[in-house]
Amino acid sequence: MSATTPTGKDPVRSSLREVQKDLTRERLTEAALTAFREQGYDLATADYIAKLAGASRATFYLHFKGKAELVLELLDRLEPTVIAAYRDLDELRHAPRSKIHKWVVRETARWGADSGRFEALDRAAAVERKVQERWFLCLERSADAMTGYLSEFPSGTSRRRARQNVLMQMITMERGMFLSSVRGLPLDSKLLLESLTDQWSSVLGSAGNPSTR
Repeated sequence: MSATTPTGKDPVRSSLREVQKDLTRERLTEAALTAFREQGYDLATADYIAKLAGASRATFYLHFKGKAELVLELLDRLEPTVIAAYRDLDELRHAPRSKIHKWVVRETARWGADSGRFEALDRAAAVERKVQERWFLCLERSADAMTGYLSEFPSGTSRRRARQNVLMQMITMERGMFLSSVRGLPLDSKLLLESLTDQWSSVLGSAGNPSTR
């Protein structure tokens, strides 16, 4: 006989139920990415997503209130990786250009490897205000994670300006990566990498330039 908790619940069965719940949620998430790629975010329905996941419409709504909530969970999962990447960049603020270039190359490869997920997020953000706001919050948190860079500016206007410069460069890089890695537009990849490296080198270098403060 299985042991029970003080509440009378079987911990083994409870654990198995949680595992099953997580697996179902993961299947729905992956199915949604496929549905968004095939039909676009606005046309993909909960019924279709559930069908691809081998589940029912009722099961979909048991896990998510709607497509937007599912995408927001994807962003929650993605955010730690994005923040970690910009923390790595923060460590390169006094590094030679070659190291910044290596970071840009690495991040470009990450976008290419996960292009389906980024495409789904972009399509959702185009029609869901809450997704747009959540993605921008991720970028803001990433900018705030660059504590070394920001600390080199006095508090007040100069630091707010420095933070804004980082945010705008993040948005520029995001669009460049999206158009190149996700949309596959005929951009010269080598020149794109060089341009992004130049831009980040300029932004990071401004911390040591009194005229920018």
